[in-house]
Formats: sequence, C-alpha cells, structure tokens
Amino acid sequence: AIDSDFSSGNIKNSNFINIGNDAIDLSGSNAKIYSNLFKRIGDKSISVGENSKLKVECNNFVSSEIGLVVKDGSKVNSENNYFSLNKLDVAVFRKKNFFNQPTLQIDKKLKNLKYLIQNKSKIITPVIDSIIFTRKVEQMLYGNKYGKQSK
Repeated sequence: AIDSDFSSGNIKNSNFINIGNDAIDLSGSNAKIYSNLFKRIGDKSISVGENSKLKVECNNFVSSEIGLVVKDGSKVNSENNYFSLNKLDVAVFRKKNFFNQPTLQIDKKLKNLKYLIQNKSKIITPVIDSIIFTRKVEQMLYGNKYGKQSK
C-alpha cells in the first residue's frame, strides 16, 4: 500500500484492508501513524527500518499476519494500539548488522501479545514484564513461519 523511504509525515484516519503484502513500509523515516485500521494484512501491517523514528498511536491491528515490525536501529513508540486475532502482534529485530539494535517503547504487557523479540533489542515498557527473547527472529519471518514471502 505505502512504501516510503527517507521521508517524514503523518498517516492518519486510513483503512488498510485486504492488503496482500505490507500495508506501510518505512525506511529512514520520521513519521506518526495514528487512528488507522489494519485488517487482513497478508504480511506486515507496519514495517519500520533503517533508523526510522516513529510514533504509532491509536491504531487497530486486526486479523492480520503481523502487526508491528521494528528493525535495524529504528525507534518506535507504540501507545494505545489494539491488537486482535493477528498471527503475530509485534516483532523486533536487527536484520542488517551495520545498524544498531532497534528500540520499541510500548504501553502494553508483552505477555498479553504474540511477539518475537531478538536478543539485545531494547524494550521499554512501564509494566514489569518478563520478556522471552528469540535468537533468530528473521528466520521465522518472511514467509517461513510468519508473514508472506515476496515473490
């Protein structure tokens, strides 16, 4: 649907429904994504990479493959988002070794979400929550276990 590199702006009050691949894919960007509906997304609802800075607020992620993906040095602040019936709600990992680890600040208890978080990723949450880290997150994505492999 939207693929934007090295950009800035807002995406608000939009409906992303029955998207075959990624709904929003940002690299090197600074944006705010709020008050949107992501429903039946075939791959990633929001994918953020390459040192992006993003605020994701008041969105609904419903019946999709993956809700929110944070990777490669990106910093995402997730507030008041609703996750329901997704195969995977959140994934946080480093895909390219020349980037720092990603950071996700989230206001939810991770134990209430379906997630994959790579070792050494930075997770900030106001709730004391034990996080189960996964070593090889990328191997489980991209059509292997979660998501849709691009052809």
